[in-house]
Amino acid sequence: MKTILINGVNFTSYFAPAGFVCSYDKIEGQNSGVMKNGDRVQDIIAIKAKGQAKCMPLNELQQAKLLAAIYESQPVTLQYFDARLGHNRSIEAYMEASEATYRGYGGTGVEFWTGIVVSFSEV
Repeated sequence: MKTILINGVNFTSYFAPAGFVCSYDKIEGQNSGVMKNGDRVQDIIAIKAKGQAKCMPLNELQQAKLLAAIYESQPVTLQYFDARLGHNRSIEAYMEASEATYRGYGGTGVEFWTGIVVSFSEV
């Protein structure tokens, strides 16, 4: 798993080693469209990243810390590995988290929550 920082705090260990998904949206300008002869013209003014990362089972303190980082203020500063660029990238992004499932006590006596998927979209 590559490094994931939210507002400068390292949350990498909160996420599953596999399952990070990153994709991109093309933002088209007003000169995009289909011409009279049928040709399609794209006026791409920006390419914005979006993605998801699946969380490991989190205890209540970890879950609270992650959700506070995501929801304290929007947008957040997100640093992640961008596959298109081939290096870490820092962006302003809107983030949200899916619902969590309470799993009860693990073998160590710690309560865990599972199923959280964090999604982001670049501003």
